[in-house]
Amino acid sequence: MKTPQTVALLLIAGLLAATPGCTPAGTRGAGGETKTQSFGGAGGGTRANYYGRDGMLGTTGANPNFPTSPTYHNYRADLTMIRESLRNIKGLSDVHVAFHGPNAVIRGTLPSGTSEQEIAKREAEASEAAYRMVPRYHFRSDFRAR
Repeated sequence: MKTPQTVALLLIAGLLAATPGCTPAGTRGAGGETKTQSFGGAGGGTRANYYGRDGMLGTTGANPNFPTSPTYHNYRADLTMIRESLRNIKGLSDVHVAFHGPNAVIRGTLPSGTSEQEIAKREAEASEAAYRMVPRYHFRSDFRAR
């Protein structure tokens, strides 16, 4: 006569032997990309995600403003980069930058006697330089001659 413990062990062993799809179907990504593996039979079952080895379990991609994310910035850092990009604009002084959501307005002063054509050229040059440095804003420049 078999004891209840023996019957339970035989039942568990039989279930484990009869389940062929219990091994992972995919492999883990080597370069930090997310990979998915399927568990449990042909074409179905539970899915598991593997994330990069950054210790954040995928939250760097889900939270773009998380400080460890490469897209994390603030207005102070953006302003510093914009001012740095405007250093090469000849004659530009008294630069003020205003942020309005996805838009940024650059205001500044050029030397007196600067023609309207030259002002328009410098405004386009400033907007282009700032956009190359911080492409997440739509720039508009407004310069005046002293």
